Amino acid sequence: MTVTAIQEQDWNYYSQSLCTLIPRSKLEPDAVDFINQNRSLGLCCSGGMDSVCLLLLIHSHFGPSHRIVVLHYNHNTRGEENNVDEFFVKTLATSLSLVFFSEKRENTQNSSEKILRQDRYDFFLRAIRSFDCSCLVLGHHMDDLIESMLMRLAKGYGPRALASPQAVQRFADHVRVRPLLNTRRSFIEKSLKNIGIPWQEDPSNGTDLYLRNRLRSCIKRNFDEIFQDRDWRSGFAMARHLMAEDSEALDQILVASAVSTDAKMLNLHEIRSMPRAIIRRILSLWLVNNNLVAMASFKHLSNIIDWVINREAKTIGCADNRSIEIQNDWIVIRQLDKPERPREFMFGNWLHGDLYLPSGVLKRRKIHVHDGALATDDNTIARLSMDGNAKLIVRNWNHGDRYIPFGLAGYKKLKKCFCERKISVNVRKILPVVTNGSGEILWVPGLPVSNDARIKFNDKLALELTFLRR
Repeated sequence: MTVTAIQEQDWNYYSQSLCTLIPRSKLEPDAVDFINQNRSLGLCCSGGMDSVCLLLLIHSHFGPSHRIVVLHYNHNTRGEENNVDEFFVKTLATSLSLVFFSEKRENTQNSSEKILRQDRYDFFLRAIRSFDCSCLVLGHHMDDLIESMLMRLAKGYGPRALASPQAVQRFADHVRVRPLLNTRRSFIEKSLKNIGIPWQEDPSNGTDLYLRNRLRSCIKRNFDEIFQDRDWRSGFAMARHLMAEDSEALDQILVASAVSTDAKMLNLHEIRSMPRAIIRRILSLWLVNNNLVAMASFKHLSNIIDWVINREAKTIGCADNRSIEIQNDWIVIRQLDKPERPREFMFGNWLHGDLYLPSGVLKRRKIHVHDGALATDDNTIARLSMDGNAKLIVRNWNHGDRYIPFGLAGYKKLKKCFCERKISVNVRKILPVVTNGSGEILWVPGLPVSNDARIKFNDKLALELTFLRR
């Protein structure tokens, strides 16, 4: 749509008309109940069909009594097309007298589906904290649910993951609400077209670039023909509800068992006679509570369960200098003797040339910004907005180190960044931490550059760092 066409739309009329086709009774009851009890909503809108439908319905059904903040994230992967999408959503929101808040991703390079999703949700969470919203309202519908289930089945996930997404999903720091989860994509499209409501179509949705797109294309081509007269979409939705019920029942049994999972020791006599699913939940929670998340994977956990049930004595080494010991009726986490500390290093006035470290070589050179991409997928190359002759400090990682990663507004501990990128403890200890003369962290190989050191729009020259690990 052109800018003029976007501005000429009567969004109040569209909102009122759509709520007659999709009354409140057709929305997810749990989502409706939650929204009724929480008056400040952060509503995510890309400008696509699903989120436009969601925004118009929430405004019509809840607008008079709720504060709605419309959130839009500009991925900046399609240039001017992304800017038009942002203008479309801003015009829609302001026409309905709603608060609009957006952010534009500064990295213009194409990224994986996972990275784009993480960047998007980082923005959403920052936004709802800033506006003190009680939840994120999302436009996921029944077809999204089916796609997610199939993708998770292919990864071997269990009932808790297969029961997601849920109409009301509670996380440690926020709540996600999905009012359209029992609504089909085809019904949403038909409803908008009947009224003449426009939306912005992302051309990438029609490509095979991302896994979800490929799966969606396969479902659209084949599932109706394979299942013929069966209402297979409702079947998937029903299966999700049943798995959610089973998962909730297992959680309640776990709570009722009163087994403590916080200590470093766990009494196996109490759990051996329980169903395997409950044993899995107890051991998984025990490992997570003791910061051994990696050992809670299906393969590791299944082996541990077998050893526990069969009363086998075992010692399992862990990556962080601990071990898990199974002896008689106890499973215990023990701290091993600390290995020799990796060689420490500190280079305080690195001005030029290559820097030879115990773990590899750190190279630097001056570049023209247009010479190449701003970053690499694995973050082994950093391009910094600073003078090529800048004095740098290179040192080991210290516990408590923190910085502002590219695209974020606040500080984040390096330890958390390492965990999210699945960088092992042993590797963390040998990676160089590059800082400026004031000690502010600019870059660590494997992580994004500092947000303050990112390439700016008008930069012509920059400093490029490359780390070659031994």
